[in-house]
Amino acid sequence: MQKIKKIIISTFILFVAIFAIIDLPTTADVGDFESYDSSSWSSSDWDSSSWDYDSDWGSSSGGFYYFGGGFGGFIVFLIVMIIITVITSKYNKTHKRDYAARNEMLNNTQKGQSKEEIEKQILAQDTDFNTEEFLTWARDLFVKLQYAWSDRDWEAIRCFETPELFEQHSTQLKRYKQNGQINKIERVSVNWAKLFKFERNLEQERLTIALNSKMIDYIISETTGAVLKGDKNSNKINTYLLTFVRKSGSKTEKGKQTDTMNCPNCGAPTEITSSGKCPYCGSVITTRDHGWSLANLERYNGIMY
Repeated sequence: MQKIKKIIISTFILFVAIFAIIDLPTTADVGDFESYDSSSWSSSDWDSSSWDYDSDWGSSSGGFYYFGGGFGGFIVFLIVMIIITVITSKYNKTHKRDYAARNEMLNNTQKGQSKEEIEKQILAQDTDFNTEEFLTWARDLFVKLQYAWSDRDWEAIRCFETPELFEQHSTQLKRYKQNGQINKIERVSVNWAKLFKFERNLEQERLTIALNSKMIDYIISETTGAVLKGDKNSNKINTYLLTFVRKSGSKTEKGKQTDTMNCPNCGAPTEITSSGKCPYCGSVITTRDHGWSLANLERYNGIMY
């Protein structure tokens, strides 16, 4: 029984390990979204030397003696196959159920709102809000984010993101640097952008837009310049959700969706969309207290209505 128990446990661990490996994606672009093809997996990744077979499984070659010998080995083999079948069936059912539940959740949370509904909610308290001006600014910011990511100059983005998102993106860029890799993004263009969802509570307002873009996205070696993943000649088209936040009760300055403001450190007037720092004293300027800040950026995989 001890031997059978060991076989059962080993089989279960093996299956869990395989499923875990299969689910690991390789990602890139701002926020690490872009998945590349499976060709990055080499045969060495599955080197059998990494599997440590227990000597109790027997060293005989051929037949069912590998499981202990004779009729007893045959019984053990049948038990193992039954267990594998049960585990696989249960996994498939659970996986399908979880997948269906996840899709239902996404459909319920990412259906969005109509443009008219969103504008009505915002204009009720901010009469100077202009949808087209805001979307133009958001489109420009998205392009700026991509090129800053490719240049690995994330300080230029600090004033446009909340501190939490800025730290998240900075950490992701540091990982590329540590690995000696550069995520190159070129020829970025925005195909379209539209209002998607608006929420307001006592503390803040959250405005989410959907944005569809086209870009060339690949990863190169920092030392050799060789392409490691992706294709430098292939365009990738994806849709993203960008969520911006600001304090509840904030007002849009007429004709502007971004602020020309006085530096909170030295008082000098500066255009915060042109630089992440005050050109006079070098202080970092954030839009959090004065306008919209990007709080979340995610890939949208649903159907856009």
